[in-house]
Amino acid sequence: MEAQKRSGTIIEHEDRWLLKPLRGHTVSRIDWEADHLELILDGDDFRILIGYDAELSPRTLAKDSPDRHSIDHWSRHQIEELLATKIVSAAFFKTGAVRLAFKNGWILFISADPGDYSPAVQFDNRILWNTDGIVDRSLFDIHSIDPWTGQHVTPPDWPSRPAYLENRPESDDIND
Repeated sequence: MEAQKRSGTIIEHEDRWLLKPLRGHTVSRIDWEADHLELILDGDDFRILIGYDAELSPRTLAKDSPDRHSIDHWSRHQIEELLATKIVSAAFFKTGAVRLAFKNGWILFISADPGDYSPAVQFDNRILWNTDGIVDRSLFDIHSIDPWTGQHVTPPDWPSRPAYLENRPESDDIND
C-alpha cells in the first residue's frame, strides 16, 4: 500500500525538477562528514547531501564569476552562516546538476559531474532524489509541465480491463 503523500508538489519540466517542498525550509544544521556534508533542514525531515566540490556564489549564476568558489574556499563557520537561511528555489536538473538559491542571495551549485561524492536529497531517511532523478515518487505529488503551454499535463486514466479479456484459466491464449 502506498504511503500517504506529503504536502507540496514537485514540478517536472523537460530538463529539471523544482522541489517545491524544499522552499521555505531553513538549513538548521550542517553535519561535516569526511567525504561530504549534510544540510539538515528545520524539522529534520529533509537532508541534502553534497560533496565538498559544491560551489557557492553571491547573486550570480555565471559559472565564470570571480565570486564563485567551491565550498572549501570558506571556513566551516562561514559556510554555516551563509547557508543558515531559507531556501527560495530548489532546481534539480535531469543532467544531475543542482541549483539551490537562498533568501540571503547566495546560490549553491552542484555540477552535473560531481567529483568524489554524488549528491542526494533525503526525506524521512528515504532517498527522494539523486543524480539518476526522482527515486521515490511515492513521497510527493509530481506535476509535469507542458513545455509549449506551461500548463500541467494530466495523463489520461488507464482504461479498465475489457470484459472479453477476463481471466479464463481454460484458455491457451497468453492474453487471457
